Amino acid sequence: MNKGYKVLEHIDSRYLSNNRYIDVVKEWDDIGFIDCKLGEELQSIVQSEEYVLGIHRTGSTKINPDINDPNLKNIFFKGLFNNGDIMSGANNGQCDIEKTVSLINDPFFLGRTLKTVDSYKKSTGCIVVKITKSYLCKKSGDIMPIYYHQNGIIRLCPEFIYGYIPVENHRATTIIRNPNYKDKHNIINEKSVYDDRVTIRYKNLPTVSVISLKEKYDIIHKAYVDTLNKYGDKQALTALFKIINESNFMYFTGSRNRELLSRHVLFSDITKILCFGLNLDSNQIDDVINLFHLSILDEIKEIYNKNTK
Repeated sequence: MNKGYKVLEHIDSRYLSNNRYIDVVKEWDDIGFIDCKLGEELQSIVQSEEYVLGIHRTGSTKINPDINDPNLKNIFFKGLFNNGDIMSGANNGQCDIEKTVSLINDPFFLGRTLKTVDSYKKSTGCIVVKITKSYLCKKSGDIMPIYYHQNGIIRLCPEFIYGYIPVENHRATTIIRNPNYKDKHNIINEKSVYDDRVTIRYKNLPTVSVISLKEKYDIIHKAYVDTLNKYGDKQALTALFKIINESNFMYFTGSRNRELLSRHVLFSDITKILCFGLNLDSNQIDDVINLFHLSILDEIKEIYNKNTK
């Protein structure tokens, strides 16, 4: 019997020491149903070193669970309409994928997001995208255009659309796979598939750039220092735990800090980033956080002592 995919059985062991996290996961595990094989397949993408998984809720567009559904065929063969950038006037070749796609970086958010898809504007399911991390500046490597323009419309290219998952009553049991999805991409040699669209989409570079681990560390460092100076130890530590455990950067102070964190810091890499900045070799996140906090307190104390001499 398929008992369904349970996040609690698949989460990183470091979360198991956080009772509050476990309670929330259990609560969401008891809501709805995700087929076990489907959940594990999507989880493997979420935890992949190479790919980013994203979910686009279909909203008011009704899609039947049939590969021959006209709306689904339109998405599978022409791409996903990025209306978020159109609505904000960004029709200049710079596209923000998170205007229309929720990027998932933790099994907990995968389960929660997938089960609640049908709560959004009467959605009948969700489009799943799978994109190489470097294409989204989430990992060093080649940055590739993932959109194309067609008659003023911005679309995510079909090759990045993994499939469609029907969701009803918080239940997700199957995926309809996109025959045009590609795990490996050879954009230069795809003219036979995309015709003249290939040259057009070379203009559509992402709005963010690849940055080094040091630059990422500096972003976290500044956000933490600003929060510490404005609100104190408790808020700063809470902000750090929130971004690590819940992928939530909103507890840091400063809109610019939050913008940089959301744009450049991949949540699953935070431990790696902090360890790099601290010249530390450890997988114990609590130890890393404590050392990070203490090092910043020492920096602030040193600056204060210099200024008061």
